[in-house]
Amino acid sequence: MSKHVEGVIFALLLPTLLVILQLCENSIQSIAIGGGKISGNVEFPFMVSIQYRFDSGEFNHFCGGSIISKQHILTAAHCFYSKGELISIERLRIRYGSSDLSSNDLLEIIISDLFIHPNFTLETNRNDIAIVKTINELEINNSTTRIAFLESETIPNGFKLIAVGWGFYNEQQTSFSNKLRRARIPLTSLLNCNGMGLRANSPNQLCAGDGGGADTCIGDSGGPLFRFEGLFDFALVGIISYGRDVKCGSMNSLTVYTNISHYNPFIVNVIGNVTFSPFDPNANYNRALINHSIILQLSYWIIGLCLLFQTIT
Repeated sequence: MSKHVEGVIFALLLPTLLVILQLCENSIQSIAIGGGKISGNVEFPFMVSIQYRFDSGEFNHFCGGSIISKQHILTAAHCFYSKGELISIERLRIRYGSSDLSSNDLLEIIISDLFIHPNFTLETNRNDIAIVKTINELEINNSTTRIAFLESETIPNGFKLIAVGWGFYNEQQTSFSNKLRRARIPLTSLLNCNGMGLRANSPNQLCAGDGGGADTCIGDSGGPLFRFEGLFDFALVGIISYGRDVKCGSMNSLTVYTNISHYNPFIVNVIGNVTFSPFDPNANYNRALINHSIILQLSYWIIGLCLLFQTIT
């Protein structure tokens, strides 16, 4: 093999190696394999948990969000209302850096400002988009924490995207999951959501779901609907907004999402510089998804070897 080819291969693998090395350094913790619907600890590093402080002083997760800059989180506007009243941001915090909400490795930061879309309507959940500003910059290391891109084009119906969240995953639950869960679901026509009484008749909204076992649920609001842009890059397409009050993932289950590409002017106006990622109908995005899964599985094997080596030495 020529030195040139070796150099190219090394350059391509370097980000992966850096992630694996980072994991090895910090992997005294256990990392669950992202099989089924449970995500690995660092699988979606742009994801955050927005948490509310009760009078008892205890914080609980109530909505998801996505990191879009070093100091901004994209989420749903309806998350910040309770009984029709705006929640005080003094009661809120952001936790990030792990997909496991029980992990000791979670980072924490408080909110300094909240930007709700000026045309948001609570009664209909129209323009259901908000941006949270943190008091200081988030710790971005591109392995356990990462900034997501924003979609800037229209994606065709039938294209499969990924939704993630800490919300309920079955009707027996009485509290949110500590483990981030994922569902791969297709975009579908707004007419299908309307047929279920979801009043999704605006191009500012998206309808997604397969109506048969994979969908979002209570507690997932504000979280992302996204695609893979590359091996370690993600493009946000939608924000989880609302669905029907039926069993999550049932045959009658679809979800309405805020169409992010229609709100890019609002986002730019709030935060300034942002990275857009236009959908390319000729690109093989499934390849990025497959490569992502392979690298994750490889990293878990290496972490296991790291832990085994630490045990025997």
